Amino acid sequence: TMQLLTQRVYVDLAAHERANKLVLEGGGKPRAKIYCHIYTTQKQRPRIQSIRETWGHRCDGFHVASTITDRSIDSVKIPHEGEEEYKNMWQKVRAMWVYVYVNYYDSYDWFHIGGDDMYVLVE
Repeated sequence: TMQLLTQRVYVDLAAHERANKLVLEGGGKPRAKIYCHIYTTQKQRPRIQSIRETWGHRCDGFHVASTITDRSIDSVKIPHEGEEEYKNMWQKVRAMWVYVYVNYYDSYDWFHIGGDDMYVLVE
């Protein structure tokens, strides 16, 4: 059976920062860096501001792929095979992974790709 998350999740950000500081002071490796890449369409671009204000700013790198390049939301059009439709999502995501690999692979430790209709706990 599948269980749904029904209780609020608490993340102790202060403890996270203390642990990261201890690692840095001890000469250890800093925490892993995560790059978040979100796909949207021109019609859904108002969602991007909400993402930036809630969880997007917690990613070490944040980028938006869209159906158009739009400086107001810092999005870039990433061409992909096939039509711009839900049934062709795999081609869009595949093209995004190629873009991420070519441009950001060496700069981050972890990569996350998802849509403009999700919420991510980045901690």
